[in-house]
Amino acid sequence: MPELDVRYDFDDELGCASCAQCALNPVEIQPVTSEEQVVSRLLQAQATPLELAREAPLRFLVFTAQTPCWA
Repeated sequence: MPELDVRYDFDDELGCASCAQCALNPVEIQPVTSEEQVVSRLLQAQATPLELAREAPLRFLVFTAQTPCWA
């Protein structure tokens, strides 16, 4: 339901206002093929600074694989 997907931005002058151009959902789903790929992507994400003016102050990475990477 798109009408429920509303984000708000707090401004000292305006208070809490809906934000049409806020960043997308901080949950990112990534397919992987190996444990090494998971570690590499985690290190890359860790090295990328958050842009707090445009993004949520946290992010989530969910990794999916056809078969378990540790099998």
